Amino acid sequence: MPANDAGRHGFLGAAPPPGEAPHRYMFVVHALDTPRLDITTEATPAWLGFRLVSHGPARAGLTPVFGIEPGLTAG
Repeated sequence: MPANDAGRHGFLGAAPPPGEAPHRYMFVVHALDTPRLDITTEATPAWLGFRLVSHGPARAGLTPVFGIEPGLTAG
């Protein structure tokens, strides 16, 4: 798994700071024409995207928007 925007290998979770404008979260499912993309853990998100586009005949996405009102907490 390549590193995420925070430089970690894993999911960060969804929760913008309270009072900040709502964030968009993009979930995309790719149909691939190969069983493996053959990328390393050192691969960049750009390289992963290139491999997905070059081996993806189809994809679908969902983009929910989420925010937390000032004074409230996530969870």
